[in-house]
Amino acid sequence: MQIDSIPNASTYPSKLIYIMDQGRTPGQVSASNKMMVTFLIAMGIFVLGTYLYYAIEGKSNWLQSVENRLKSK
Repeated sequence: MQIDSIPNASTYPSKLIYIMDQGRTPGQVSASNKMMVTFLIAMGIFVLGTYLYYAIEGKSNWLQSVENRLKSK
């Protein structure tokens, strides 16, 4: 497909955006973008939560080992 033969090219700010949209309506593109952003945010929260859980769990294990050493003395 040649870029110059795009129908309704004047309604798009650039011809590249039309090619990236693959003929979808602006509403469909917006919905797809919102789903993608929501997924990325949820994935980031999950990764951060998992990291914090293991960081806190590691510190509590370290603290328990210190307490056990102090009790044994």
